[in-house]
Amino acid sequence: EMKRLERENERLRAENAFLKKLEELERRRC
Repeated sequence: EMKRLERENERLRAENAFLKKLEELERRRC
């Protein structure tokens, strides 16, 4: 069970980093 949660956490962190990058790109474009 812990392993599954860890994997889920990793995925969420990656998603978060991706969203932050997108946000930065959006801000720079304006």
